[in-house]
Amino acid sequence: AGSRSDGSRPNGDHEFHRLAAQLQHRGADHETHLLYGYQDKFYGWPGAYTGFATLAETDHTRTHLLLASHRRAATAGGWWEVTGFFRQLDDNYDFDRTTRESGIPGAFEHKTTSQGVGLGGLLPGATVDWRFAAQVVTDELVRSTDLSGGAFDKRSYGKLSLVPEMTLALDDTLELTLRGGLSLDVSNRDRNLLLPVAGFVLSRSSATATDNLSLEYAATSQVPGYTALKSPPAGLFGGNPDLGREQAKTLALNYARQRLNLAVRYQPFAWLDVRLDNELRRQRDNPLRTSDADAYQAALAFGWRSPVPGLRVNLIMDNLTNSNFQQFPGTPAPRRQISLNADYSR
Repeated sequence: AGSRSDGSRPNGDHEFHRLAAQLQHRGADHETHLLYGYQDKFYGWPGAYTGFATLAETDHTRTHLLLASHRRAATAGGWWEVTGFFRQLDDNYDFDRTTRESGIPGAFEHKTTSQGVGLGGLLPGATVDWRFAAQVVTDELVRSTDLSGGAFDKRSYGKLSLVPEMTLALDDTLELTLRGGLSLDVSNRDRNLLLPVAGFVLSRSSATATDNLSLEYAATSQVPGYTALKSPPAGLFGGNPDLGREQAKTLALNYARQRLNLAVRYQPFAWLDVRLDNELRRQRDNPLRTSDADAYQAALAFGWRSPVPGLRVNLIMDNLTNSNFQQFPGTPAPRRQISLNADYSR
């Protein structure tokens, strides 16, 4: 895959290339995947990370990813899956594209690697089903021109979760699914944390549709990255080596105070799809955001199925209203964009 654009704003250009190869084996009760991917991405955007629109920032990353997974079905609807991965990232960031530095402090060049293995699945029971997951990940900051502070360059993480789930038939058409459990986040560099998850799904089925009403509460945690831990205490990206694990308690999985989404899809002919996506949001006030905190955004797409089997052409109009809403406070928003793409698959 490849993409290149001058962007919808000055200094908002990008150039992107990706190569991916996958081997897949599927059987009646199992499937195995082996994936390699390489990505070379350059993009510029004013105030992309700093939030200062006067800075013509650029970021150039090269990423290698190797991933393998195996999934097998068990009796009575259960399953398990094991996955392993390796990832290498080279990053060259410039806060001002008019200057060029290399290999010295202020060049913002970094290389990191990470690898991990995970196991997850579902164990069905007579009345309660058990969802489980376990993961171990390690990473390393191999080299950096600017991330030279902090106490360590390597870190390991672990996560273990167990969530029992039960489904109750309330009548012939109404079904209630309840779930609740715990997850444990551990690291050799930060404090450990035990976190809850709970929720329900109420489903009503008819001959033509299924309606779901769901509510979920979850607590998650995250440790700071090397950019925060190893940056100098002052400067453009001032850091703090003493930062520890943070946690978030979430009930609409949604950062907006209120958000309404409406998607409309219409097929006037067998060869034409029309889709309109709408979003109305009220965002929490932020002193860095220079745009209004309330926004309406829309996207319109036309999809044409050609007479050639496997060939599809799409005309897409993003930010139909040319909204200036800053999703990232202080960073200018993309303006209206019109793109035409085609894909062919057999």
